[in-house]
Amino acid sequence: MVNARRFLRDQDIPGGAQLLNSTVGKYLPRLLKVHNYQYLLAMVQGNEEQIIFLIDQIFELDHRKYIDHFTAIDVPVLFVNGELDEYTTTEDVRSLAKHIKDSQFAVIPDAGHFLDLESSRARRATGEIERSFLFGTVPVVESMHAS
Repeated sequence: MVNARRFLRDQDIPGGAQLLNSTVGKYLPRLLKVHNYQYLLAMVQGNEEQIIFLIDQIFELDHRKYIDHFTAIDVPVLFVNGELDEYTTTEDVRSLAKHIKDSQFAVIPDAGHFLDLESSRARRATGEIERSFLFGTVPVVESMHAS
């Protein structure tokens, strides 16, 4: 986020788009990275200040205040993570899920942050997990319960 903000402040939109593709989008197929890069160039142009404002808001959040909100969630929650996701790690999600009464957690092997975009195998696995969660078929996820 610090580097993204720097690229935006320096008006280096191509550098910022490349940063996103090489970090969060690290496991995307090459053709999708090309389209994502072009999309980011077009989308960001003229919106730099708004994006910087949103990034700054994220840095100002006091994450400790959210625990009460998480414990108040009273509907089932499904977390699905890519095993290789370096930005929303399985450890981070598991620690969050502990605060939600009825949550389940699943990991897609060999997938990064963009589960359904990285491969057809990851997309199918994500769909199977979602259907299992929604329709109560054979559970393929681990249950988490708030402490």
